[in-house]
Amino acid sequence: MLRHAKKEGATVFEETKVTDSRFEGGSPNNRTISASWQNKKGQTGTISFDYVIDASGRNDIICTKYLKNRT
Repeated sequence: MLRHAKKEGATVFEETKVTDSRFEGGSPNNRTISASWQNKKGQTGTISFDYVIDASGRNDIICTKYLKNRT
């Protein structure tokens, strides 16, 4: 699925983790608008976007860290 998304034009970052997310209006109940990241080489940065897919698996970062609504 990741390779297909990349082929279709999605920007894909591998071996990179999100360290923080920012939400529209500052509330996690709103749309995610940017994220801070760090890769395996130790590089860091911030990226803004229109859409985000939380593909963190069982960790489910957005639900567990921000929304606190994972069941």
